[in-house]
Amino acid sequence: MAKGSASERETSNELSLWWDDRKDVFWRTAGSGGRATMRAKKKKLTAYEYGDITFTDPVGKPLINLLLIENKSGYKNDIDLLDFLDSKKKEPILLKWWRKSEEEKRLANRYYSVIIFRRTRHRKCIFLPYDFFNLLEAWCGKYKRDIIDLHYGADSWTVVMFNHFLEWVTPETIRALL
Repeated sequence: MAKGSASERETSNELSLWWDDRKDVFWRTAGSGGRATMRAKKKKLTAYEYGDITFTDPVGKPLINLLLIENKSGYKNDIDLLDFLDSKKKEPILLKWWRKSEEEKRLANRYYSVIIFRRTRHRKCIFLPYDFFNLLEAWCGKYKRDIIDLHYGADSWTVVMFNHFLEWVTPETIRALL
């Protein structure tokens, strides 16, 4: 399974092929968004370098204008959706990632955050806000695959398989949402 930067490259290629039938539309941000994070601490903004994935060709700009994309892989026993119900930890790891992505989303002036993740030896999933998922259903029709809805406090998310998400949502829908 791809770890860290290899996983980000893999996801970038998958998004590129989905978006424009090429492998070079999206790529990893500088230092997986670390450059933007460090500059933000000095009150400096860095356009299109937040999150883990950005566009390398302007044709991909609409997706990045809409979404802050985080990409996580590994975490064999750390990603457990039941942690949202019964964790003895302070916060589930997905929630920690979510809170960080929401701060970066604000700095980057994006509309939504999504987390694309894969546990060790499992399939890739996408964790997205419930309101964004509902908006996509209004545009793309009812999602007819397996989903998990999570609610934690006042927040809600939906988790679906990443490849099913790419089959359901079209790049044209993303462009139309903007």
